[in-house]
Order: sequence, then C-alpha cells, then structure tokens
Amino acid sequence: MDISKADLNLLKVFLVLSEELNVTRAANRLHLSQSAVSASLGRLRELYQDPLFTRAQVGVVPTTKALKMKPAIEEAINQIKATLSPSKEVDYLSIERNITIGLSDDFELTFGKKIIDGINDIAPNFTVIFRQTNSALVEEALLSRKVDISISGGGIKDPRLNSYSVGSAGYMCIFDKKVCSPNSPLTLEEFISLEHLLVSYSGITGAVDDGLRELGLKRKLKASTSHFSALSFLLEDSDMVATIPEFAAATLIKNKKLGISSCPISMPRYSVEVGWRRESATDDALMEVRQVLSSIIAMHFS
Repeated sequence: MDISKADLNLLKVFLVLSEELNVTRAANRLHLSQSAVSASLGRLRELYQDPLFTRAQVGVVPTTKALKMKPAIEEAINQIKATLSPSKEVDYLSIERNITIGLSDDFELTFGKKIIDGINDIAPNFTVIFRQTNSALVEEALLSRKVDISISGGGIKDPRLNSYSVGSAGYMCIFDKKVCSPNSPLTLEEFISLEHLLVSYSGITGAVDDGLRELGLKRKLKASTSHFSALSFLLEDSDMVATIPEFAAATLIKNKKLGISSCPISMPRYSVEVGWRRESATDDALMEVRQVLSSIIAMHFS
C-alpha cells in the first residue's frame, strides 16, 4: 500500500459507510453528496485493492476484508480523537442523562435493583430505563438506538456492535413445594409426569423439548408466558414445573412456597453478554455504565 495516498477523511467515509451500509444515508450523515462518497469509496478500493463494499438489493454489503479492517480503523480514529480532546476528569455527579438498558426480564428480576444502585453510586442524576429485549432482538434494539447498552444471552454478531461475555448460565427447574420436595433432585420420571410452564418470546418449544427429543421423550405443555416475572404467581399452588435460567430461579425462590431442583436432562449453558454500539466507545459515561453492569453480573457468576 502507498501510504502517501492515505487520507483520514477516507477512513471516516469507510467507517460511516460500514455502519450505515447505504451510500445515501452515509452521505447525509457526512454532509457530503452521494457522488463524493462514491468517489471516496473508489479511492479506498484503489488503496486497499479490494471492493470493500458490494451492491445488495438494499444498500451495500461489506466484503470479508472490510469486516476485518473495521475494528482496527475504528480504534485508530478513536485514538486520534483522544489526542485532540483535552484530558479531564468527568464529574458524573452533576450530569443528568437517561441510560436505556436492553435486557429480558429474567436479568431485570435478578440484577435490576443492583444496577440501579450501582449507577446511582457513580451518577445519581442518571435515570435508568429498562427496555425488554432478548438474544433474537438485541442487535436490532442496539442498531436502531432503542437501547444504549444491552445484557443478553448472546445474539450479537453484527460488526457494528461490540460485546463481551461476563459469565455463563445454565438451567434449573422451579415448582411449588407441594408438587415436589426441593430436598432431592427431580427424577426424569417426575419431570415427564408433571405439566410444564414455558417461558418463551416466540413459540411453544424450547431447549427442554430438544433435550427430551434426543431421549425419545416429550413433555406436556400446560401453558406458556413471555414474562419470567409472572412465574412466581403462575407456579404457586399449581402442579406445573418450569425450567428457567438458574440465576432467575434463585431470585424467584424468595417466594418461600417455591422450590428448585437441578434438571434431570442435559441442558446447554449459554454466555451472558454485555453489548454496545462500536461508536459508543468514545462515550465515557456509557462506558462507565458498562463497567458497572459488567462488574455486577460477573460478581454473580464468579
């Protein structure tokens, strides 16, 4: 590569185009004409000897090389911005701001109060807004700016987003103590004989059904809900059992009528991840909130 042909403005065009994946939107965001963006893309293609972005039915799609380049270019530009900004201590005590956190209500039940308290400790004038999302919806929620930061069971792969794992979770069975004794694990026979309550955002099957199918078995589904917060009321004085994330089960048994047990079938563990938009890396306040979330959740799983 001939470095003499490099231009920081070209790299800015590259980043915005990689985020918008649309020449018109990129031009509007950069306050440039579409022809100017197209010309810059031509220079980038010559510089990197790669198409970088190819036409799609709607907008453009980054090439493999463009996907690999983006994190390095983004980091380089952020470092340059940092050298141009005066270094100063941010006084979060005086800042008023809304922070919207996307998460499913099992995370909200378990970590919500700790998150509010943790953020209040560093920024008492921040308002915390919890917005329901899940691993199937988290990318759209972040990219559409419905949420600033997320907690999810995975689901983030888009190159415009960043995420890291803060723990891994498994599953437990939860039920009214009158149905089963919490002093001994549920047997497979008991598990199959009981009626089941499913928590699902999209359908009436889940990981339990996959595990039972491998054993040539199936369960009787009595009801399905999309809210973990309803489980305590739905299970109490019923003959149903629910299989839910272990951290949510540990929270729900604060209702003394409920008991928990390990699952009698093999269930997969999954990664618990904090996610954010790559462009938010320069938002010091949001990165401080990210650290609060990460510390609270990681401490639970440690």
